[in-house]
Amino acid sequence: MSRIPDLAAALERFLERVEPYDTAPGDGPVATVQVAGLRADLTGYTARALAAALDAYTDPGDRGQCPSCGSRRLDTSLTCYDCGTVGGIFGATLAARAEHIRSWGASPPS
Repeated sequence: MSRIPDLAAALERFLERVEPYDTAPGDGPVATVQVAGLRADLTGYTARALAAALDAYTDPGDRGQCPSCGSRRLDTSLTCYDCGTVGGIFGATLAARAEHIRSWGASPPS
């Protein structure tokens, strides 16, 4: 079982890294975030920084989209869990080779 991260501590660390660069910290909060008992008032600057950090996040399991069905559920070899298509360069190579073999018809060329 994976350990759930301390989200409140992560938010506090994030704000500690960002707040020194806020040029107008006295402008008051524009948003409030509450996580695991921590209530953080965000200025316009810290709210934009948090939004940018969230937008920049890429899941470690993100391997793109299946070229066949569009699913985002690909394993580490880029095989789609939903349709079985193999993506990436290896998948393109396999598809090209399979098409080449299909073009032979019943028997390979002599």
